[in-house]
Amino acid sequence: MGETFYEFWPRTVIGSFKSAIEIEKNRLKRKGKEFWSLDNELLQGWGMTAAFHSSMIGLFGKGTIPYLATQAFYGISLFEIINYIEHYGLLRQKKENGQYERTMPEHSWNNNNV
Repeated sequence: MGETFYEFWPRTVIGSFKSAIEIEKNRLKRKGKEFWSLDNELLQGWGMTAAFHSSMIGLFGKGTIPYLATQAFYGISLFEIINYIEHYGLLRQKKENGQYERTMPEHSWNNNNV
């Protein structure tokens, strides 16, 4: 509680990045694949992003780099501000066994029954 968006943003962006890598590692492990393989969907997405940015720089020159960086930052920030608004202040109590209580309607940001 009391966390500003500016404190939330780096924590969630870095945490999401780490979480995505871990989830993909586990998914590939279940399939008997290595992380550094063509089946890695994270690497595919990063590759497509790199190809897009490279093509924009190739077509329009290095002057597009600030625009691409700003667009990427803006896109991530829009996604994270929605995440922040939807989840800020929505807490579930921790039970004695260390697990959190079951998610109920009162834990939903858009619930009319609170």
